[in-house]
Amino acid sequence: MKPAPYPAKLHSLPSNISSIPIEKRRIIFDLIQQHDLRDCLEAGFANGVSSIVIASATKGSLLTFDHPVAQHNTPSIEQLIEQFGQTNITPQYCADYAWEFGKLVKQGRTFDFIFIDASHLFLNTVAGIALADRLLRRNGYLVLDDISWIPTVSSPITFEEVRKYNGYVNEEEWRSAPVGEAFDCLLKNSRQYRCDQRERMAVCQKLSSRFLV
Repeated sequence: MKPAPYPAKLHSLPSNISSIPIEKRRIIFDLIQQHDLRDCLEAGFANGVSSIVIASATKGSLLTFDHPVAQHNTPSIEQLIEQFGQTNITPQYCADYAWEFGKLVKQGRTFDFIFIDASHLFLNTVAGIALADRLLRRNGYLVLDDISWIPTVSSPITFEEVRKYNGYVNEEEWRSAPVGEAFDCLLKNSRQYRCDQRERMAVCQKLSSRFLV
């Protein structure tokens, strides 16, 4: 299916508060449109910019998760939903998106499109990928953001601060690209997925009904 033109209204989305620049937004929008992906799931909505893009592209709906601290973002996802009239978004706050993904697995839920831009730690990302694989339908798409993101270069949080809350994080991980390492371990060379890398995102199509783990 040929994707619809990128909507003019999406150009008014905030650009100074989002890690999803226009190039990434267009890739996500076109992917959903081209493959008519209708049941969508997201981890890490932040202010809701990516959520609005996904919801605008799909003819279905979006279930999206983020940590409760996102309630204090300005603008908030609720404000953007109201501004853009995207009533097909259901935002939920949770301490651990992987736990919520696990609950969806137990409920038997499945999705056509899953976008992960949440915790950038290796262990959390591995869990997220493994559970997303259980939730993703054959021929569906899993997109991982920030596969080249390196905490020591890009994060305002120091390693010492992270260790206070995540004792399992080691200094070697903090100097690497944890999301990219998780991608390399589980998806990059998997015969069950076709993956390519665009604008620091991994775009992976599921080719098999078998699970990674």
